[in-house]
Amino acid sequence: MNMKLLLRFDTKVIKQPVIATTILRTKVLVNIVRAHVEATSGEVVVDVPDEAVDLVFKTFSELGADVSKLEKPILRIDEECVHCGACVSVCPLKVFGFASD
Repeated sequence: MNMKLLLRFDTKVIKQPVIATTILRTKVLVNIVRAHVEATSGEVVVDVPDEAVDLVFKTFSELGADVSKLEKPILRIDEECVHCGACVSVCPLKVFGFASD
């Protein structure tokens, strides 16, 4: 099995390639499931083998990335939805979205 990690980073803080550096340091291959990177920040969802999650998580954190484990499935509950877009931004399968209206 694999676990997904959500990485958020600010390019003002992080000056090195965090994913490549993590792969080289840990010798663990990670799969980039979704990425949204701009000039000053980025948000990436990566898929990591379960047995290496803690090591990869620790390494990303040491490099300055804000890391979260996506342990629960991403759900949208209509009664609780405030249209913040969080589900859209982290969904690796892109099943969530907002209509133009």
